Formats: sequence, structure tokens, C-alpha cells
Amino acid sequence: MALVVGAVFLTLSEPLAGVVVLLMAAFALWAWIHPVTAASSLAFLTAAFPKAGVRIADFPFPVFLFGLIIAVGIMFVSSRRAPHGPVVLVIVGAYLTFAIARTFIYTDDGPAGVFAFVAWAIIPVVLLTVSTSLAGVDQRFIRAFQWGFLLSAAFALVQLAGGLEATAIPGLTQALGDDITDKHNVIYVQGSENFSKIPSTYHNGNIYGLAAAFFLIFSATRVFAGKGTKLDFTTVIAAVLAIGLSGSRAAIVAAAIPLLILLLRRGSLRWRIAIVGLGAFIVAAVLSIEPELARRYTIDSIVASGGSGRVGIWERTLATMRPTDFLFGSDSRAVLPDGWVGIIIQLGLVGTALLAAAVVTLMLRRPEWRVTVLVLLIGAVVDSSYWTFPTWFIPAAMMAGRLVTLNDETPAPTPPMVRGRRGYQNVRVVRQGIP
Repeated sequence: MALVVGAVFLTLSEPLAGVVVLLMAAFALWAWIHPVTAASSLAFLTAAFPKAGVRIADFPFPVFLFGLIIAVGIMFVSSRRAPHGPVVLVIVGAYLTFAIARTFIYTDDGPAGVFAFVAWAIIPVVLLTVSTSLAGVDQRFIRAFQWGFLLSAAFALVQLAGGLEATAIPGLTQALGDDITDKHNVIYVQGSENFSKIPSTYHNGNIYGLAAAFFLIFSATRVFAGKGTKLDFTTVIAAVLAIGLSGSRAAIVAAAIPLLILLLRRGSLRWRIAIVGLGAFIVAAVLSIEPELARRYTIDSIVASGGSGRVGIWERTLATMRPTDFLFGSDSRAVLPDGWVGIIIQLGLVGTALLAAAVVTLMLRRPEWRVTVLVLLIGAVVDSSYWTFPTWFIPAAMMAGRLVTLNDETPAPTPPMVRGRRGYQNVRVVRQGIP
């Protein structure tokens, strides 16, 4: 009763704050009654509109990042759990302690700087720890991510037809106060027109390409195993299209290597041929629409650019670092090069080693995800995917559910035992006369 009176008083005195509180209360009640549906809805919104939010200082605060955390929490409360062992908890705890200590280095950057570090260095590991402690979740939670990505792929086509600026929806497809023209999406300028990477709702073509590569490998794993659904097959098609439109060469590398590993595995030859053929057709269609992408995607172009100039940036950055910077990270986030050098600047070799140990020990519970996670590792080495939402957050949450693979064979039921000449024996043994 007191809560109701308080909510009414708040609504009358501060209408906007009151409405927000009422909506949060209504969602909490809904999540209590329908936990899987509530969590799946948040998962869908996270994959569909990952950059929805408000830009504060230099960091766009994504509202659905918090929604994803809540979604994992809901699944944790409503699902069966298998707690981690002490060794895993010690390793994860050591890394989190180191990362939390590092946050005090960035207090001069204000709340936005601190949150930016926490968002990539701490939150994904916490989500991964919670997710891998679940024995399994409702598959609706996993499918919601795929449907959200499909919506982003549809919006990518809208951007291609209407242009990035004309189709931008502040607060939804990009953070309110953010500018999509600041994201280095332009590939080339021709006369008065330019062609840009297509970032969809992910605000950056490279990040969207890497997210699409993740969804491609995730869904292709199920399809190649002969256990994919129509949704998996559709997601594969949408992901190939998204990677092509993203204009991200890092995404192509991050998708190609794991995909080659999947193709070399045993599995459904029919589906492998179908996916490769359809993928080649989609790529050819994209390149016919924008021939400039064909020159951008050549091996010579990738080698000549040195990873879009990253090698030169890495060399110059490493030359300015002190020995303590290599060990424990730099005291400044003013300049963050893409790729592995950026990780070293923020965590140092000590923090990076602890992060790797934490991820490896947690992944021991999800060995079927190894090829899929390879997408993110490649992206972290060559691009900025290690610190940009949602490249690491979505997979960390998806690992709550098992990935269907070739090894996930359902064991045949044990035949009943009957009394035979040699005592109690298997029915099949008795019928076949096998001693």
C-alpha cells in the first residue's frame, strides 16, 4: 500500500519519473509471472537495437545493455544452476579484482570514462560467469537474439536504400546526442556522393560486421550439424548479407576462418554445399550493387592497407609505452588503438593474462562454443571489438544455452532387462542369442 501511495505521489509531483517507476514496476511484475518471455524480450531488443540510449560525455550509454544484464539475471533465478568450482571462482575473482582496481585509474575521465572501462572489461566476464553456471535455458531466449539480429539486417537494407543519416532514429538506432557521421563509416567519396559501411543499428560498420560474423558461425554450426531450424538458415543468409554490406574486412577474416573449420568438419554435405553456394550468390549480388567493395575486399587491398593502417599505429604506440605500461596498463585512455595493443594499454600483460585465464576456464563448460568464440578472438586481435558493445555482451548471454553440435546426440533409451538363460539380460541380447 505504501509503495502504491509513493508511486502516485511521485507521478503527480514528477510525471516523467513517476511514469518510469510505474513502467519498471509493471515490468518487474511481468518478469515475475513470465520470466522466460520477459528475458527473451530483452534479449530481442538488445540484438535489434544495441545502441539505443543516451550519449553522456564521450560514452553512449546503451539502455538495453542494462536490460541484457537483467535478462540474464531473470534466467539465472528461473533456471537450474550448476555452480562453478573453487578454482574457476579464484581465477575469475583475481581478474575482476584487478579490473576493478584499474577503474580508479580512469576516475579523472569522469563517470563516462569509468563506465566505458567497466562495460568492456568487467560486465562481459560477469555475464559469462553467470551464463556458464546455468545448466540450460529455454531455447526461446536464444531464438530471441536471432530474431533481433534479423531485424537489424532488415534495417541495414533500409539504410542502404535511404542513406545512413536520413534513416537514423536518435535514441533508438543510435544514442541520443550521438552522430553517426563520426563513426568512420565512409569508405570512399565519389563526386558529391559517398558510399559508407552499413552499420545498421550497431552504429559502426566494423562492429556490425563482427556481430554478423558471430551470428553466422553460431547458426551455421547448427545447420551443418543437420539440426538447424528455418530460423537458423534465415539467420545464416542475413548474416552473410550483413557482413558484405558492413564493409568490414576484419569481419570477413573473423568469419572466414571459423567457417572454414566448420566446413572441414564431418556433417551434412548437402547443407554445407547449399550454404556455400547461397553465400557466394549473396556476396556476388552485394558486389554487383557496389563494385567498389570488390576492390576493397581483395587480399592485396587488405595487405596494402596494413589492416587499415593499424600496424603503423601499433608500432608508434608501443614505442611510447613504459615497462610498467606493458605489465599493468597505461594510466590514460586518451588514445586507444584498435586490436591487441588497445587491450595491453588498458590491462597490461598481467591483466590480459588474467582475462584469458578467466575466459578459458569458464569456456571449459561450453566446449561446443569454441569455434564460435574464435570470431570474437580474431576481432579482438585486429579490431576494437574487445571494448565495444555489443560484440562481447551478446555472446556472453547466449552461452547460457547449449549450442547444438554434432556431438549432441541424444542417447538411445536403454532396453528393458529380462530374465534369460544367463540371468537378467538386455532384451536385444536375448532375442539375438548373443551370449
